Amino acid sequence: MGVTVGLLSKRLGVTRVVRVFQSLAIESPVVIGWLKPVILLPASAFTGLSAEQLETILAHELAHVRRCDYAVNLLQSVAETLLFFHPAIWWISSVIRDERENCCDDIVLAAGEDKITYAEALATLEHQRRVSATFALAAAGGSLSGRIQRILAGSGPVISISRPAAAMAGALMLALIATVAVQAALLGQMKSPRKPQALVNPALQYGDDLPAPLLARVTGEWNRAPLREVLAAIGDAAGQKLDAPPEVADSPVTCVFDNARVCDALTAATERQRFGWRCDDVGKITFYLWANRSEHLAWRHSSRASNPLAKEWFDAGFSNVSYRAKQGALGDVMREFGNQMGARIALPSDLKNIQVSCDFHSVVAREALSSLLATVGLDYRIKGQAEIEIFRP
Repeated sequence: MGVTVGLLSKRLGVTRVVRVFQSLAIESPVVIGWLKPVILLPASAFTGLSAEQLETILAHELAHVRRCDYAVNLLQSVAETLLFFHPAIWWISSVIRDERENCCDDIVLAAGEDKITYAEALATLEHQRRVSATFALAAAGGSLSGRIQRILAGSGPVISISRPAAAMAGALMLALIATVAVQAALLGQMKSPRKPQALVNPALQYGDDLPAPLLARVTGEWNRAPLREVLAAIGDAAGQKLDAPPEVADSPVTCVFDNARVCDALTAATERQRFGWRCDDVGKITFYLWANRSEHLAWRHSSRASNPLAKEWFDAGFSNVSYRAKQGALGDVMREFGNQMGARIALPSDLKNIQVSCDFHSVVAREALSSLLATVGLDYRIKGQAEIEIFRP
C-alpha cells in the first residue's frame, strides 16, 4: 500500500507525505488533516474492491490533498455557520461540494486511471455503504449517480487547479466572512438601546406575520409513530400534502401538540431528525436535509447509553423557543413552550396563574425554561420522551 500511495502521489504531483489507515468508524473514504494529511479507508474498501479499483479511490483522495480541499472546506464551514439563516448559502455550498468532487474526478482520469474501473469502484462503495447504514452521508449521496454518468460519458473538461487559484478561492471566502462581521458590528452600533414595553399581549408570538397555512392550528399526540404520520397530520391542518423525506419517513417520533401553530409543530418534529423546512410567500412547505445531519445523528445515538439526560432532552424537544409575554399566566406560557418543543409540560394547578414576563427569540428551550422558571422560584424535570414536569423545589 505504501508503494502504491507513493507512486500515485508522484503521478498526481502531491509533494506531502500522505499516510493511509483503515477505520471501522467510517463508511466512505475521507481525508483528514491539512499539514499532515491522512486518508482513512473503511474496512469494506479492502475486502470489496480490487487492487485497481482501490487505486482509483486512493487517487481521488490524493486529488483532495493536492487541491488543499481540507482548508477550503474549513473556510466554507465557517461561512455556513455565520450565514446559516440564508437558504442561498446551503444551495451554494451544495454546488461547491459537487464541483469539488467533479474536479477530483477529472484529476483521477487525467492521471491515466481507467474510467470504467473508477466508476465501478464508486458504485461498489456506495452499495456497501447503503447496506450497512440507515442514513445516507451527503458527500456520497444524491450527486453520486451524476458523477458516475459524468465519468463514463467523459463530459466536462479536465480542470487544472493551481495553488494561486485555490488561494484566491480561500481569500474570497475570508472576504465574505469579514464583510458579514463588519456589517453586524455596524448594525449593532446603530441600534438604539432597547426600551421596555409598557404592555405586551401575553398571546403575542414572533412570526404572526407568516402566511396563513403556517398559522393554522394542529392538535395531536404521537408515541414513537413514523414521522410521515406526524407530518401528514400537520399537512392536513395546513391544507396541503406533506411528504416526509424518504431518509426519515419511517423514523419514530414522540411528540404532543395542543392547538399548536403549524410552524411550531413543523420545527419541533423536524429538528429531532436533523432536517429543516422552508416555505414560499403563499405558505407552500418544502423540506431539506441538513448538510451535517449524519454527524448529528451519530453523536446522538452514541451518547444515549452514557448520557440518558441528553437522550431525554432530545426526545422531549430540543427546539428553539420564540415567545414574548408581559405579565402573562404561567399556564398559557408553558402551553406555548410545549407546542414549540413538541412536548407536554405538566404544571400543577396552583401554579398556572402565576404572572410571568419573558422575551425569547430563538433561544434553546432548556435555557429558556431555566431562565423563566428561576424568576418565580420554580424548576423542571424531564419525565419521559415528550413530557416535562414543573415543580416547586
